[in-house]
Amino acid sequence: MLIRPRDAHGFTSIAGQPSLRFVNVAFHAILWSALKRRHPPLRGRWFDEPAHRAREHRLDAVRLERLRHLAADLDAGQRDPLTTEAFVLSLLALLDRFTRQHEQGGPPEWLAEARRRMQEPRHLAGGTRTFARLAGCSPEHLSREVKRRYQLTPTDIVNEARLTHAATRLASTNLPILEIMAECGYENLGHFYKLFQARHGTTPRRYRRKAELVGGHTTHLTPEHFR
Repeated sequence: MLIRPRDAHGFTSIAGQPSLRFVNVAFHAILWSALKRRHPPLRGRWFDEPAHRAREHRLDAVRLERLRHLAADLDAGQRDPLTTEAFVLSLLALLDRFTRQHEQGGPPEWLAEARRRMQEPRHLAGGTRTFARLAGCSPEHLSREVKRRYQLTPTDIVNEARLTHAATRLASTNLPILEIMAECGYENLGHFYKLFQARHGTTPRRYRRKAELVGGHTTHLTPEHFR
């Protein structure tokens, strides 16, 4: 998180989520102004970005380890101007390489992570509202980014996650179809059947029967399971 002096910000924990380790590295805004004078390409980027999303970067494990090494001198107590400047420039170079890689190779990490988390069963019922919450942005911004990066809508991605989960549950459990439908966040059986058939090429009932034949299941399914 690149936070500016005038920013209002805060952090809060989420029940059931892994613990957070917060490391704050603060330096005087005069240093940032000096760096921009010496390095014109920095102007308008990083701390100058007006949108807070553009100043958030979710690094992978390799980059996080590199960042820990960069901060080692500061952590050891070396906080003179030269060491601080070296840290800031090295940090921005690391972020620049990481950002360029993701721009060339796919969607930003925050969006890819939100799409991955949307596949977790506990998030399915929440639909596009939960998708936007996981992404940490407004529904409008999410819609624009999903269209630009995936050529899809947020609803498409939510349905993809829901129907994949439904297929897994049909093939691996004896839960009634209505219960599986509710797990996925659907309320209308006809709508669920229509979406499922469009994605998987068959109805939920036939999908389950085919899975049993392929898997050699001997479980007897009563009419209750095909509601």
